[in-house]
Parts: sequence; C-alpha cells; structure tokens
Amino acid sequence: MIAPAAVIDASVVLATNVRLKGKKGLVASESRIDFAGANIEAEDIGVAVEAVSELIFSISRMTSSDYNGTLHGQYKLENDVLDYRINQ
Repeated sequence: MIAPAAVIDASVVLATNVRLKGKKGLVASESRIDFAGANIEAEDIGVAVEAVSELIFSISRMTSSDYNGTLHGQYKLENDVLDYRINQ
C-alpha cells in the first residue's frame, strides 16, 4: 500500500494555502474538508474517498496521474476518486 500525504478520518478540516505532496495526495473518510488555495501533488491518485465525505475546494490545484488542473467546487463522494470525477 502506498501511504498518502494526508489521511483524514471522521474529521472536519479547514485549511488555507496547504500543500500535500506524495505518491498519493489525500485519503478521506467520513469527513468534511474545506481547502482554499490548496495544492495537491500526487504521483498516483490525488484525492480518494472511502466513506461518505464532503470536499470543498476554492481556487485550488491538483496534479496527479489522472488530472492536472484547478479544483473549485463542492463534491460529496463515497468510495470514489475525485481525479476520475472531475476528469470526465
């Protein structure tokens, strides 16, 4: 298993100007995450969600194996990968 830069489980996280860099970016589970000005850099998956989580991004950016671009919006996911959702 490849360890992500951050694991957020059953939490509420509000962060501004955060940088996550690793093989995987972020894994969330049962959480609410609100990032502004975030930069997620991942060699593999940028954002994976296990149990239902709400993700809010404002003027953020993600680079991963499946997505390279801006993140701006609200997403509610379960057992899904954000990279795939926004790359459709």
